[in-house]
Amino acid sequence: MVLLKILLVLIASYYLFSLLSRWLFPKMMKYAAKKVSQRMEQQMGTFFDDGTVDEKSGDGMPFTRNKRSSSTSSKDIGEYIDFEEIP
Repeated sequence: MVLLKILLVLIASYYLFSLLSRWLFPKMMKYAAKKVSQRMEQQMGTFFDDGTVDEKSGDGMPFTRNKRSSSTSSKDIGEYIDFEEIP
């Protein structure tokens, strides 16, 4: 009689677990995927900051301005050398 009760409890718990897992597992996976996505967006947002600021001009049209100074583009970076092929 005790063996029969143990078997019934095991079978009932197995079916209960399988029913709950069909309902609960997808919700848990969706929650975990959303959290991972939020963390990746937060980390990549700081990594891929391109240094631009979106502003609006006087007529209301948006334009982009670089935050970085333009002094690096005015430096002389070297002279151009034209290479020729030797036959």
